[in-house]
Amino acid sequence: LLWSAFGLLCRRWGADAIEVTMATCLLSAPLLPLVALVMPVHLTQAALSAIALQAIYQGLLVGALALFLYTQAIAILGAGRAALFLPLVPVVTALSGTLLLGERPSPVEIAGMALAITGMLIALRARSLA
Repeated sequence: LLWSAFGLLCRRWGADAIEVTMATCLLSAPLLPLVALVMPVHLTQAALSAIALQAIYQGLLVGALALFLYTQAIAILGAGRAALFLPLVPVVTALSGTLLLGERPSPVEIAGMALAITGMLIALRARSLA
């Protein structure tokens, strides 16, 4: 629901992808210390390399780059067509886990990724034929 509202509002307001990304990152940054205080997280027990990997992956790639690319896709494709790419998030996450962490997806996970990609391609094709 929130991604849908975000997409529709970005399209309606003609928001610039860089400005949206910067504003979102700057406005959400103060929440990090609050979350660290409230959640039962023991960052002092984690290795610094693990924290750095999460900061780069979650902060830069997922937080900033993905938001920028999605906002740019809304501007280029429209909110409805850009939303068709959201099922790729778990696929990209699984592939990133394979490349960065050496994790191997199970056959069921691979089937789920194939199903998500197939559904997205069918929806894109149906929209272009209509």
